[in-house]
Amino acid sequence: MGRPAKYPSEFRREAIALVKSSGRPVAEVARSLSIAEGTLWNWVKIDREQAERDAKPTTKSPICAGSPA
Repeated sequence: MGRPAKYPSEFRREAIALVKSSGRPVAEVARSLSIAEGTLWNWVKIDREQAERDAKPTTKSPICAGSPA
């Protein structure tokens, strides 16, 4: 079991949204929120990776085994 998160998930989501919507550099947003730049970079990176995974189509075939093609 890992350690508890230092920042609530809602705060993380809002910080990521601010980076995406403001057009401001991550460093500037991090300073304005009084958090470490590296912390915000990690959150943004994880969010981008998740978005990429969600956007990829699944590799499963829509045809079930044993069904006529």
